[in-house]
Amino acid sequence: MTLKGKVAVITGASSGIGQAIAGLFAQHGARVAVVAGRNKGAVELLSEDIRGAGGEAIALQCDVSREDQVETLFEAVISTYHQIDILINSAGIIGPAVPVEKMALSDWDRVFQVNVSGMFLCCKHCIPRMLDRQSGSIINLSSTAGLRASLISPCYSATKGAIISLTKSLALAYAPNGLRINCICPGTIETPMLENFFDQRADPDQREVLRERFINRHPIGRFGTAEEVAQAALYLASDVSSFVTGIHLVVDGGISL
Repeated sequence: MTLKGKVAVITGASSGIGQAIAGLFAQHGARVAVVAGRNKGAVELLSEDIRGAGGEAIALQCDVSREDQVETLFEAVISTYHQIDILINSAGIIGPAVPVEKMALSDWDRVFQVNVSGMFLCCKHCIPRMLDRQSGSIINLSSTAGLRASLISPCYSATKGAIISLTKSLALAYAPNGLRINCICPGTIETPMLENFFDQRADPDQREVLRERFINRHPIGRFGTAEEVAQAALYLASDVSSFVTGIHLVVDGGISL
């Protein structure tokens, strides 16, 4: 699979899955715009590493929940690379893991603003650039939490379910224009976000117990890696998947079975 000649915009690239996707896409020839919400230093280091390895990359900062910043983001990418072929909507937050009756409306709204409205805004301002070329691949990061009930974070699950539904609607709307729009539903993936989740929900003595409990939910017997999710994104971004649109590709070690 090759992405040579293609330009990819990757939000949430400061760590975890987004960072792994950026590195893999660059290895396969894409020019990448790596985007962070708050930690611009991380994407600047990532872009330096990519360029040091012979690739092309720029680092940008954008709060995807703010339309003015999203519009500026895509203007900057077009100014630099003159086209956008791939959009990876990887920016996301978990939010408080509390029951609905204990959740503040402001926290609920913030999770939806980043996870759903942020994805919508990136699609809104990227799709016209793809329509100009009658070609493009958009990949939205959802989760197996969007496919099943969750006692841990109903709000997070609701946003991930919304992403799956919106992905299908957009795929249907823009298929006649040469755009393919898909999403990936990872299971539990070894990322800084996951480690932070364990840190916040267990004291040091119980942390490993909680980890083992989560691992045991996966029939394959381990958590996934960000690189494994990146390989799925590479497939959906490349021309190898030219007849694939509107799917939710599950990468979960069997947890949703």
